[in-house]
Amino acid sequence: MEVEDFLEKVFQEALLNALSHRDYLNLGAVYVKHYSDRIVIENPGAFPEEVNEKI
Repeated sequence: MEVEDFLEKVFQEALLNALSHRDYLNLGAVYVKHYSDRIVIENPGAFPEEVNEKI
């Protein structure tokens, strides 16, 4: 799949972060979802208690 709408280095960094910071005790997969206006990368795990999405 080519992701021409996004800078390659930005996509690579986001994917690397998802793989590096995932919860390896959880056997879930890392998902990459490509939409017409965005890419969503999801990994198993959650933020630490003191961190949320709005920070």
